[in-house]
Amino acid sequence: MPLEPPWTVAEFLSWLEEDTGKAVELEPWPGLSTDLQTRCGLLFGGPTRYVIRYDPARSIRHQRQQIFHEVGHVLGQHPGEPFRPTESALTEGLSLEGIEYMMRRSTFDSPTEAEAELLGTHLAVLSRGPIDLDSHGDLHRIAGVFAPLR
Repeated sequence: MPLEPPWTVAEFLSWLEEDTGKAVELEPWPGLSTDLQTRCGLLFGGPTRYVIRYDPARSIRHQRQQIFHEVGHVLGQHPGEPFRPTESALTEGLSLEGIEYMMRRSTFDSPTEAEAELLGTHLAVLSRGPIDLDSHGDLHRIAGVFAPLR
């Protein structure tokens, strides 16, 4: 991996797009959650793009962990379950074009979930800054000299 930590989410996803040849879109879950236990990361995929859903009501640290967990599935080349997208709570606000599969937690003790959790957590620890795509990685690397990664 040619990136030097700490990286921003945007920097890492830009590298992932180059590496996979697919667009990577971040999509926060819409609306307010009344039960924070129900919203976690979700990965949709197809031949030309990935869509990663994350919970914007969580802390920035937790948002990064959710995003990088889904990235762990991409890097691990985990097969998703076939998915014929329809308008639903899972797809609210998304363009459904080209989505063919999804990765979601149906169990927490599968080998693919364990691998994605381990890799995602490691990548998230090496990241810094807000989730928005306008983050400036150089500023976060300079700040990393004065403060530990968070």
